[in-house]
Amino acid sequence: MTKFLIISYLITTLEVLRNLLLLAILFRSLSSFFVTPYSQKGWFLQFLFDVTDPVIKMAKLLPHQFGMMDFSAFIAMIMVDFGGRLIIILLAKLA
Repeated sequence: MTKFLIISYLITTLEVLRNLLLLAILFRSLSSFFVTPYSQKGWFLQFLFDVTDPVIKMAKLLPHQFGMMDFSAFIAMIMVDFGGRLIIILLAKLA
């Protein structure tokens, strides 16, 4: 395998993981409209919360609330997208 092929596989894998994390954050934020905080979470929602908690907690360190609206999920999605694109661009420069 050449260096170019390995880096291209790595970039593709990172793009898929970034997109999956973005979808998980989106589903988590949409689930808040349908699930009350006191209800029992199923295995899928528990998995979403476990996967997205570290990113959401980092986003909550920034100013994220305007009035009654909490934009921490939106900020987390921007952070994941920007960070993923930055890593992909840096890897592409290596090839």
